[in-house]
Amino acid sequence: MKFDRCKGWIINPKTKTIQLTEIRVDDGLDTLRKIIGCSLLERVPLQNTPPVTAWCDEEGRLDDSENNRYFTYHWLKAPNSNLTTSIENIPYEVRPSCPVHEIVFCNTIILFGEDIEKGEIQDVPLTLSDIGISIQFLEDDYVDEPHFEFISLDELH
Repeated sequence: MKFDRCKGWIINPKTKTIQLTEIRVDDGLDTLRKIIGCSLLERVPLQNTPPVTAWCDEEGRLDDSENNRYFTYHWLKAPNSNLTTSIENIPYEVRPSCPVHEIVFCNTIILFGEDIEKGEIQDVPLTLSDIGISIQFLEDDYVDEPHFEFISLDELH
């Protein structure tokens, strides 16, 4: 992992703000923990073209605090391809036919780019337009229903 300063989008559903910030990414990732307000970080790979990874509180959705706030992040599977990409990268007329991926996040997250081959955090490759069309802040009274899905190895083949 590369350790320096990288541009990342900080998304905070409590204040409903989206902010592009240059963040120091140290070898302990302490700066990320401080911004997010957590002790355990979780790395969540999102779309792969361009590569985007979310960093969030690993325990955030397990805490059923009334102070939690949520939002969804959406991205699409490109037509006739295994690539996933931001909604902005798909022509408008093709979007309705593309499979949608969605994930619910709890509280503050940081989006970074990533060099998949090297495993390095990089500047986020998304514009405000990409982010704006891809997220939806949920109502303050939203009730999260975390779930687990178990898939047997036989189903994978």
